Amino acid sequence: MPLQVRAILAALLSALLLLGNAIAVSADVVSNVRVELGPFTTFNNPCDPSDGPLTVTVIEHRVTRIQSDGTVVLHINAHGTAVGTNGTSYEIVRTFSQADAPGPGGITTEIFIRRISHGADDNALIEMTIAGTTLASTRCVG
Repeated sequence: MPLQVRAILAALLSALLLLGNAIAVSADVVSNVRVELGPFTTFNNPCDPSDGPLTVTVIEHRVTRIQSDGTVVLHINAHGTAVGTNGTSYEIVRTFSQADAPGPGGITTEIFIRRISHGADDNALIEMTIAGTTLASTRCVG
């Protein structure tokens, strides 16, 4: 193989390797923080309205990334506790993801909440998807 062809192939291979590395780091993390929220009062327990408003305390882990196409992605994992007015304790696990793509109508949000009762009350599984219109569902499981 002529020396010039080898040099061109080596240059192409180097360019591909550099491009591959650029693609691998295209979702740069711009923020990575932990935040403690609460105590604060929230809406009634959807699975047991007689429980009254819940007092909630959570710790959130928030990560924000920017993808190569300009989309900003926020992902939050939260873990905490809640207490109803009747004294029932709950463990809360929440996942929140939001992608904000460039252009009109580019925001999509997904929220998944597990509220686990430490007593006889039902557990609540709350799922929401928001992309123009809100779709929400709540399941109460014993």
